[in-house]
Amino acid sequence: MTPELLKYCKILLRQAKTEAFDEEIKSLIDACLLDLRISGVEKLDDELIKRAVGIYVKAHFGSENPDRDGLIECYTALKIHLALSEKYGDELPHEKISGN
Repeated sequence: MTPELLKYCKILLRQAKTEAFDEEIKSLIDACLLDLRISGVEKLDDELIKRAVGIYVKAHFGSENPDRDGLIECYTALKIHLALSEKYGDELPHEKISGN
């Protein structure tokens, strides 16, 4: 988690001027990055990943979010796209063996 990513998420959440929720936001960022890694996304340092993290954090921040379900659906679709992309995902085990 980078300071830039924290700043980006705080702006999305309209929390840029306070540090009151920084620990919660950092925890959500870390959870998202771990979720992406577990899903097979290896490259975690560009604008599309930043966007995925922003969507995830926005979906899970706070307890009353009327857009939560739509944001989770959007994040899940983006995560699947990233995991299946050759640019972001790692080679599958059978690809490593065969050298493809």
